[in-house]
Amino acid sequence: MWGEAHEVAHAVAQANFRLPKPSLETHEYIAYVVQLATLPVALRQQLLVLFGNPAFQNEREINRIFLQLDPEVFTVKAYRHFIAHPDSQAFFQRLLNSRFSSPRY
Repeated sequence: MWGEAHEVAHAVAQANFRLPKPSLETHEYIAYVVQLATLPVALRQQLLVLFGNPAFQNEREINRIFLQLDPEVFTVKAYRHFIAHPDSQAFFQRLLNSRFSSPRY
């Protein structure tokens, strides 16, 4: 069920991107944030305790290498980054309209 939220988030994001080729890390950031946000609160809290990693501190940390090396930690860091963002709605809009400032590998 919650994996479905991840896939639906990919589809919705794809329909709303204003970039010719959005990056993998942008797609996954959005999909993982939605996936965690739609979990039951108790389960989400368990996962956040289990993976105690802090939020991304800088957008340059949100990159393909990190995603591919440890997708679970990427997920938690992305979720924490998103909920801590002062204007998370504007941040999602920016993701749909421009690239992360992370380096291209």
